[in-house]
Amino acid sequence: MRWQGGRRGGNIDDRRGLGGGAMAGGGIGVVILAAIGYFVFDIDPATTTQLASQFGGAGVSEGKAGSPTDQAGAFVDVVGTNIDDVWKSRIQGYQPPTVTL
Repeated sequence: MRWQGGRRGGNIDDRRGLGGGAMAGGGIGVVILAAIGYFVFDIDPATTTQLASQFGGAGVSEGKAGSPTDQAGAFVDVVGTNIDDVWKSRIQGYQPPTVTL
């Protein structure tokens, strides 16, 4: 597949290098804590997830927007732009999504 030199859309939010704590909602860690709280301490899982979202949501930070400069990021940008072009031609009013790395 020839992708180098392809059109780049720049619809990328590059969060690589920000660490696992930057995930909104806490990800799998919250699920594990909720399960431990429920089975070991008989705590309602909704309470655990609510507390995690209150304390974990403040650490979410934005990445660099635009076209990544490294090879892997450029590949994702070119392929994503190609896919967006196909969908735009097939669906009237299609709005391309922002890809988060």
